[in-house]
Amino acid sequence: MSTTFGISPGDVVKQGVNGFLRQPLPLLAAGALTLGIYAVFGVPAQMMRADGVTAFQWLPIDLVGRVLAGTFALPWYASALAALDGDRIDFRPWLTNPTLLKAQFGVSFWFWAGVLFGERYPVFGIPIVAVLVVLFYAFGGFALADGDARNARDALGVSVRIGNKRRLGLFAFAGLFFMVNLFGAIAIGFGVNALTIALTVLGLLVTTSLTMVAGAAIYRALEATAEPFQPLPDRPRKAKRRR
Repeated sequence: MSTTFGISPGDVVKQGVNGFLRQPLPLLAAGALTLGIYAVFGVPAQMMRADGVTAFQWLPIDLVGRVLAGTFALPWYASALAALDGDRIDFRPWLTNPTLLKAQFGVSFWFWAGVLFGERYPVFGIPIVAVLVVLFYAFGGFALADGDARNARDALGVSVRIGNKRRLGLFAFAGLFFMVNLFGAIAIGFGVNALTIALTVLGLLVTTSLTMVAGAAIYRALEATAEPFQPLPDRPRKAKRRR
């Protein structure tokens, strides 16, 4: 996998752990902002779902939570890249730039709309559309945070381009990250009470921050080894007929 990605799975894990240990508090703060925004909408939506209300009632609330959380995750993407590079992390440029936040809103909307659609309409019990959305568009936030794109369309395009011919490897990494974050939520498996909820939140903040930095390492490796962008040639213009 290292020849395809330019980085081995061991190096991805190592850089994720080292980056997190280098800047733990800013990463945890950015993660808390993201997960906290989702919780405001997502928890009520899931409670409504558990109560048996129709999807038309709880699904839009859940989507709003995911999109807003994804929008304000931009500092988290920037923090992950900064932690990877050993740079100082400053949230203010990412929270006060309306142009970038607007672009990240577009990335977040299309990403989470596709994921939710795939979750809602699985194929043979498998959320195939959701998996494809993740494999194609997961790096849009990194593209904006790293300055490789300035709008949602370009950011999603960068994500598609750098993952070209590497989807199988990305699928393996996505599975690895899922297992790591599942481990972060292991405390809730021992029962639902104040202690297990607190431990689960803390565990998820740590594991998601680790996987964010690891994701940044993958993004950088993909970007460095991806095929350069080739714009489509201009269509030849037809000569005007003389009357």
